[in-house]
Amino acid sequence: MLDCPEERFLIEKHAGRVAHLVMNRPEKLNAMDRLFVDQLTEWMGRLSSDTDVNCIVLRGSGRAFSAGGDIATFPPLTESKERAEEHVGAVFAAFHSIQECAVPVIAAVHGIAHGGGLEITMACDMAIASVGARFAFREVDHGLIPGFGITRAAVKIGLPWTMRLASSAEEIDAAIAQEIGIVMNVVEEDDLISSAHDLALSIACHSRHALEAVKHHLNRDSATGIDKAVIATAGTFEDESSHRAISEFLTPE
Repeated sequence: MLDCPEERFLIEKHAGRVAHLVMNRPEKLNAMDRLFVDQLTEWMGRLSSDTDVNCIVLRGSGRAFSAGGDIATFPPLTESKERAEEHVGAVFAAFHSIQECAVPVIAAVHGIAHGGGLEITMACDMAIASVGARFAFREVDHGLIPGFGITRAAVKIGLPWTMRLASSAEEIDAAIAQEIGIVMNVVEEDDLISSAHDLALSIACHSRHALEAVKHHLNRDSATGIDKAVIATAGTFEDESSHRAISEFLTPE
């Protein structure tokens, strides 16, 4: 296992043309700061061009897959529209890099996948969850929206469930996530990594050319709506209600 700079991610290369990309900010439940999203984009690009890798497992270290955006980094984004749009654009580029990766990416989800953590799950081509996994779009609690997640989820799980999750901040368990199509399989906690790895091996043994063609075809319209979603998401940082919600979260009574 090799450390990336400043340890936001770890990379494991396995026999059988499988790589594991491990989110490695366990003390923050793998919450995403700017360094995190920039390194996610960088690593997906590297793995995409690595001809020794035919499938990727994306997972989290510690107690969670990812708690989503690091809210401690949000206050500066309320200062200007330009700053918010630049940051949200970088976040969406990270999510999109998963979709645009040349080979299939499997999410192995345990603990919570909230906010951006659920968006990462949605960006992956497939997902497996442990029985204790929990999923939610929490952005509305802070006066914000999961812009990328809305765009992707509408295709993956349909409009009604996308609306319900994005507008209610409701948390759902792994069984419901499987029922509505967020994840394919639910396994015991101790079996999560091996199950995801076995699935990756069953994919990676095939022609990289064929895998690239399948993924490219399935995601050929994946960028549709993303530019508008960046603007809409960044715009929510301008509203006074989001300022208050962010401040209340960071300075609870």
